[in-house]
Amino acid sequence: MTSAHRLSAADLGALADPAAMPPVVDKLVRAQQSKHRLWLAAIMREAARTAPAEYRAVLEPAYLRLGAAEREDPRAVAELIASAQFGGWASDCLWSLRTGGTVPGLSRLADYATNAAPDPGLPRLAVQADGLRFEVLLDDRDPHLDRYGVPRQLVTAPAEWQDMLARAWTVLVTGHRETATLLPVVISTLVPLRRRAPPSRPVSSTAASCFGAIALSLPDDPVDMAETLVHEFHHAVLSAATDVTALTHRDGADVLTYAPWREDPRPVGALLQGCYAHLGITSFWRRQRKHGSQADQFRADVEFARWRVSTARTTDVLLAAGVLTAAGQVVADTLRATLAKWLTEAVPARALRAAGELSLQHRTLWMRRHLLSIA
Repeated sequence: MTSAHRLSAADLGALADPAAMPPVVDKLVRAQQSKHRLWLAAIMREAARTAPAEYRAVLEPAYLRLGAAEREDPRAVAELIASAQFGGWASDCLWSLRTGGTVPGLSRLADYATNAAPDPGLPRLAVQADGLRFEVLLDDRDPHLDRYGVPRQLVTAPAEWQDMLARAWTVLVTGHRETATLLPVVISTLVPLRRRAPPSRPVSSTAASCFGAIALSLPDDPVDMAETLVHEFHHAVLSAATDVTALTHRDGADVLTYAPWREDPRPVGALLQGCYAHLGITSFWRRQRKHGSQADQFRADVEFARWRVSTARTTDVLLAAGVLTAAGQVVADTLRATLAKWLTEAVPARALRAAGELSLQHRTLWMRRHLLSIA
């Protein structure tokens, strides 16, 4: 059974405040579970109509076994259906059925029904700090999680990921506890990606169809990994909110513009995702300024100064573009109000200069590359 899911203006406003987010995140997680169940129901209908032989031989028996498993252990099956692996499979199968493609993935439902888990052989990383526990699957196998535009990395040494995650988790629990309490509610899987050749930074991504998964290459240090987890958590949350309520209009949303966190021109309608993710990044570096060595704190000052300005300016562009729905306007207004407060906070002059130079360099290179004049 599924029910209608809605986000109030108060819920949307709470997305900018980690202390106020827990009940909203719970709503979004339940909405994603409903979405996956609706996808499964749609797969059953489409397969019965377009692939009746496979439906009778494979899908219907597996569906009945899944129902029996749910009666035995409803919590395990609920976790399975909510998983990123299930979402990726369901999205791929439904797309294939509706576009007339082949559907060899239908048999995967039988594996899910048998195991009530994505893949019982996957490495499981579990970390704990100051009473907070975080546990994720490290999934380099699932074909339905191969959707991030970067080749996956086969993991031969899970201990390396375990160590990095443990140290990143300590960073988050120590300096960002409110956000750390939210991560285990949303994130259940890490998808290892291959690093790009130097001097490129490590890569990371999320996909709306695989809520709960973060794809990333192994970062250079635990602070980088902590930032990546915060960054992609925010993308996942806003994608889930978008599934519940439209945040942008289609008209004009595909007009290309500058985004200070991308090398390519971006649709103006996509700026809300970037602004929200960079609100999380700005908040991370704002808190991180109190931790580590002098060099660490200087880096945090620079990152905080850079992203509070860049994110505020980009939010202004978004607000002026006329592409936001009423719900999207609430989110953007709240982001801008939060950033306005942070813009008044003192930052050492040397860090301000460095942040300004980085922003100017990025914008200048972008404009040279794309031969555009952005006011």
